[in-house]
Amino acid sequence: AISESSRNDLILITFFSSDEIYAERDIQALETALASILLFTVIYMLVQYLIQEIVVDDLYLVNRSLSKITHGDLNEVVNVRNSLEFASLSDDINQTVDTLKGYIKEAEQRIEDELVFARTIQDASLPKVFELPREDLEIYASMDPAKEVGGDFYDFFFINADTLVLVIADVSGKGIPAALFMMRAKTAIRSMAIRGNSPAES
Repeated sequence: AISESSRNDLILITFFSSDEIYAERDIQALETALASILLFTVIYMLVQYLIQEIVVDDLYLVNRSLSKITHGDLNEVVNVRNSLEFASLSDDINQTVDTLKGYIKEAEQRIEDELVFARTIQDASLPKVFELPREDLEIYASMDPAKEVGGDFYDFFFINADTLVLVIADVSGKGIPAALFMMRAKTAIRSMAIRGNSPAES
């Protein structure tokens, strides 16, 4: 038998391996790590989806419209309104295109007015009276330029009672430069013919 005092002196010693001691802690740490990775993966995929939906797709739509505009389609309207920023950007682009269309229209109108004025001057420089001082001759001419203003021209005049100068010419090129050259050439030919120069000398 063991006395009461002897029982109080008993010591219980238990041995556990370190793997057993830290096993539950390691499992909890692994579970926490896996949960964190899963959470961050979901957050990343959600952010990527939102960026794609809110930014990337809208940028693609804006760039597609801008490509059409830069290739000459000024009737293209940018209409991306999924966010306040893209709605403001769409309005700014559309306003810029409208302003550009206004400038182009004004420039076209100025050019058209100038061409009409140039054609009027050119037409006025061509002979319109075909009555000649001689009854044995009849002359008639007309000119219809391919564009508003061209380089073709004609002229006729007497340098004396028996000599009629007839000029029919085609200046290379079209437009205002050709018309200006035509007027200079017409004046120079008339001046040289009156001085008695031959066509070869002119």
